[in-house]
Amino acid sequence: MRRKKSKEYEFKASAICFILLVLFILISLLINNVQAAEVITYKNYTVKQGEVLEDIAMRYYADTYLPKAKCEIKKLNNMIESDIYEGQVILVKVEVK
Repeated sequence: MRRKKSKEYEFKASAICFILLVLFILISLLINNVQAAEVITYKNYTVKQGEVLEDIAMRYYADTYLPKAKCEIKKLNNMIESDIYEGQVILVKVEVK
């Protein structure tokens, strides 16, 4: 009889350990996803004399391939061409991690 109860307790203990391990893994994944989220904000930028879209793209999208950065700025501002002019206000993305 003792042997049967011992095996039952061993099985229950194993099941509880397994459930706790799965919960720990799920909670760890959720925490990592929350911490990895990045906050994206936008700001208005006023174009200065002599600036071209490439200048602004290099300044605000330094970690992005330049043609892709230009496309992002154009898309964000509903622009078809890359032409900008002094005093024009455009929206640029500012990433805060």
